[in-house]
Amino acid sequence: MWIVVKFLRGSPSRALLLAFSACLLCSCSLVRLRQSVKKHNASGVIAVKVTNPSTTATNYALALSRSHAGSNEMIGFQVVGTDGLALFLLHLGHTYSVAAFSDLNGNGTYDGGEPARMVSNIRPTPFAESSNRADILTLTLTTSNALPRGQKIVLPRENPKLGEALPMSIGKIANLDDSKFSVEVGEMSMWQPYKFIEEEGFGIYFLEPYSPSKIPVLFVYGIGGSPQDWRTILQKMDRKKYQLWFYQYPTGFHLDKSANALANSLILLKQRYGLDRMNVVAHSMGGLVSRGAIQRAANLAKTNFVAHFISISTPWADMNWRSVGLST
Repeated sequence: MWIVVKFLRGSPSRALLLAFSACLLCSCSLVRLRQSVKKHNASGVIAVKVTNPSTTATNYALALSRSHAGSNEMIGFQVVGTDGLALFLLHLGHTYSVAAFSDLNGNGTYDGGEPARMVSNIRPTPFAESSNRADILTLTLTTSNALPRGQKIVLPRENPKLGEALPMSIGKIANLDDSKFSVEVGEMSMWQPYKFIEEEGFGIYFLEPYSPSKIPVLFVYGIGGSPQDWRTILQKMDRKKYQLWFYQYPTGFHLDKSANALANSLILLKQRYGLDRMNVVAHSMGGLVSRGAIQRAANLAKTNFVAHFISISTPWADMNWRSVGLST
């Protein structure tokens, strides 16, 4: 079908053309959203916490899966940071082994005698099932393993079709002007959430190094938002009294997933710094995410360390609390 419209200034035809163009743009966004949802429904996550890592050598984490030919295939080989965290974005329908080791001789290969740990038959937590929470799997590195000294295991080839390492932050120092916190990236998090986590990841970012003398204030944006939405408020904050954090997450994902990821991140920060008090400020849908995270974190920590929670324009009245795993 062809549609022909005369372009006349201020005429109904102009309004029709603009409306038609808007429909086309919306249609493209919906197509991208459907594609992202398809990937989302076929994927899951395994979260790993590596304990007892080497303080002088590089520590690695990786996921393995058996191919139809009977050989191992590797996914998401990555360096483990000082927080010991590693996250794998994996396709469902497979079971995985998750491993970590300290590369004491710096050759990028696991050698006998190097601290290591592997756990097998792990299934990813599906993104599409809101009731399942991605609990963190602990891998404690030890030299008590079966590989004799002098022998090595050559790591198998990587198969990117099975998944990849997922970027994440638990307390990284960030610049609010970074392009990853832009309005455009925020829009992508709503319409293409799977692409968003592949490229940008998620997590809690700091605007300055942690200070035990300052009260943390965490900012959580709403649907389609970005950390830059908070710029005006952040500029008005008393930086001598407060340290400013913000949560970066895909707003196109289920609320419970985003809330659970935030709760786990807060618990890790509490363990790292001994937090006993912080505040949370959230906008719109971010209020729903924050409420779920605060309740989940309080249950895990056996105490509520969030002193104040402020929500702005959050749609409380129409919320079905059970849909995000909350109690009233």
